[in-house]
Amino acid sequence: MPNTHEHDEANDPVADLIRQAGPTTALPDFALEELAAPALAAWNTKVRSRRRKRRLALLAAAALLALGTLVLWRLFSPSQTVPTVVAAGGGSHFEVGTKLAENARVATGSEPAEWITLRLSVGHEIRIDAATEIDLPSDRRIDLLQGAVYVVASEAPLIVHASNLETEHLGTRYEVRVHEDGSSEVRVREGRVRASLSSGSMDIERGQRLVVSPAAEITVAESPPFGASWDWTRHAAPAFASDGATLEELLDWVAGETGRHIEFDPQLVTDEGGQPVRIYGSIEGLEPLEALQQVLDGAGLEARRSGEHLRVFDGPE
Repeated sequence: MPNTHEHDEANDPVADLIRQAGPTTALPDFALEELAAPALAAWNTKVRSRRRKRRLALLAAAALLALGTLVLWRLFSPSQTVPTVVAAGGGSHFEVGTKLAENARVATGSEPAEWITLRLSVGHEIRIDAATEIDLPSDRRIDLLQGAVYVVASEAPLIVHASNLETEHLGTRYEVRVHEDGSSEVRVREGRVRASLSSGSMDIERGQRLVVSPAAEITVAESPPFGASWDWTRHAAPAFASDGATLEELLDWVAGETGRHIEFDPQLVTDEGGQPVRIYGSIEGLEPLEALQQVLDGAGLEARRSGEHLRVFDGPE
């Protein structure tokens, strides 16, 4: 029986075609790496693009997670204050430079010199009178239990709670006091204060005083922003760094510490070259008006007071 799987090359049509084509030409020499290089480069570019997109997506997710954590922290963590003592009376047991604890309760003695001044972390300067007790639950709130505080406010919000009165400043210097009979009051020396009461709220402006009795009766009256009743706030003020300060900075300081409007020609506080006139030397220990007079004498200038106004001028009028 013949083998049907045996190949008959003589009668194979494919083999016949190959024989008719003749011998083939040898392929030229080439480098496989050179041939494959463009395809390999394109593939690597695509892979890197995918990896970069994946990395950016991971970074974006991480950033969103961090932002979410920060937002949650700000929403749910209390804003705490670490007040620093920046001035203290001779009878005070506080030392300048001391950092108080968070949620601090501060109490001063009954002697007149037992005042202190704090600076809160958001920039408010808080002068605390003798015989005063306050709580500082956060850098945006003061609970005045007794006595008085004087606020030199920064731009940050601040609420002072006193008995049946809450105050919120609108860019200002002001005093809040709780009296022994339970009444509370706010006096505004500069700017404006919004007072919140059980009956609503009202704004108190420079030169006004609001008193709330224990029975919630409200009285608003005039209260000059200068005079002896403000003396304790001046004594509690941090020292003015006069050496190297400009004359205009001194005038601003005197205005703030005395409650007076200071009027002057802008040319008086600059030299012939248009540069600010500067003060050299110390005025430490001098009252603001004494310090001003000393500096003006050295500059050949004079000042005249009229009520709440103080005018600086050059030479006799």
